[in-house]
This record gives sequence, C-alpha cells and structure tokens, in this order.
Amino acid sequence: MKENIVLIGLPGSGKTTLGRLLSQRLGLQFVDIDVEIERHTHKTISELFEKGETYFRDIETVVTTKVAQERQTIISTGGGVVLRHNNMIPLQEKGLIIFLNRSVKSITGDIDIQMRPLLKDGVERLNKLHDQRNHLYHQYADIVIDNDTSLEETVKQIIEHLPKTLSKH
Repeated sequence: MKENIVLIGLPGSGKTTLGRLLSQRLGLQFVDIDVEIERHTHKTISELFEKGETYFRDIETVVTTKVAQERQTIISTGGGVVLRHNNMIPLQEKGLIIFLNRSVKSITGDIDIQMRPLLKDGVERLNKLHDQRNHLYHQYADIVIDNDTSLEETVKQIIEHLPKTLSKH
C-alpha cells in the first residue's frame, strides 16, 4: 500500500515548499532528502558537489533508500533523484510519485539560482536539466501536477488527486 507522497521535479519546482504545506494540511511528517543528506554528511549540497556529481549521487542513493522506508511521510526529493533507477524503486514501493511540473520561466522568475549548485550557470543550465530529465519525471510519475499557479491552488490540486487512503489523515 502507498503510504508516502513523493515529490519529484526540477530544482525550484516547489517540492520543499509544497511538501511542507501538504505535511501541515494532511497531518503527515515531512522529510526533505537534501536536508537529510546534509545531516548525514555534515556538509552542504554545494560542498558535496565539489567532490563531483557521482560522489553526491552515491550519497543521495544511500539516503533516498533509507528515507523511502518511512511511513505516512511527505518526501521532497532532489531534482536529480530520477537519474538513477535505483533511487526510484524504493520510493515507488511505498510512495505515490507526484511530478511537480513547473516551467523553466516560472522557476527562474521565482528562485535565486545562485543558491542552487546545479543552476549557477543560469537559465541555460536549467533548460538543459529540463531537456535531460523531463521524460524521466513523466516516466516515474503516478500523478503530474502543473505548478504554475498559486501555492494554495497547487496544494488543492494535489489533494484532489490523492487516493482516499492518503488524503484522510
């Protein structure tokens, strides 16, 4: 049975912000995998990326596998979690995968890309990530939610799409 809600999408698509709001609304715990990675390693995501993306992805896989075992939890993933099928298998076992589909234009109008390790090269990099990952987000998603409206409207859309077993906590 699917007990968790797993949010996937590009950096800046709203996974953490919407995850927290859903957690409050549904009375479920919230876990941000990037925060757990920093807690596990005692290093920032940027510091880990300095050692190479493969190094970071290896740690991400370990932490994702652990977090995926939680119960009745909203899980915010890193934007690149879909790059490794081994990350998605444990997330899919207990989790309903929701792809927060947000346009690059909306993301770049909203976030400080200098604070995101993979986005320091600007909009071109975000467009490249979109091109590389969009098919993976769709491949793994149980539900696709367009996040180009207000946070409140997006939360409402997500809750409307949840199976009754997840939305009645």
